[in-house]
Amino acid sequence: MGKVIVPPDVAARRWTENLSNAVDFILEQVERSAWKTYAASDSAEKNYASEMQKVISEQRRKKGVEASSDEVWKSGLRAIRGTFRSDVTAAQNRMQAVMQKLIPDLDNIRKTLPPRGPRGSDTNIQGRAVKLMQELAKNRGKYKAVGVPKST
Repeated sequence: MGKVIVPPDVAARRWTENLSNAVDFILEQVERSAWKTYAASDSAEKNYASEMQKVISEQRRKKGVEASSDEVWKSGLRAIRGTFRSDVTAAQNRMQAVMQKLIPDLDNIRKTLPPRGPRGSDTNIQGRAVKLMQELAKNRGKYKAVGVPKST
């Protein structure tokens, strides 16, 4: 039996409901986390440098990480907690516009993928996951809510 692809309006409604209800869970996860150690790691710096050579050469990112703290970004999320649900609800029409473009493309791409292999196999990784990413990358910029006004 094939996968059932939900219609865009259902996907947007679920996104709104689930994300609106997730604010407490998200805040709990944020409170448990610490980003500074990972953000300052050599691995993160290398990945960042590959895209942002100028910023790295001026060490703007490193200076920003060193000048900040976990409390700064956590307090930012705490500050929006009260309006988060209403902001998500207000964005539902834009999310639906995106889903109307993305979901049909995902369904069409999915139909062209090779059959699944065992979990973690090269068939799944190279044959399916990479192909999915490549096909979506061809549509970069397409999945925007162009022409849909932002709700206030």
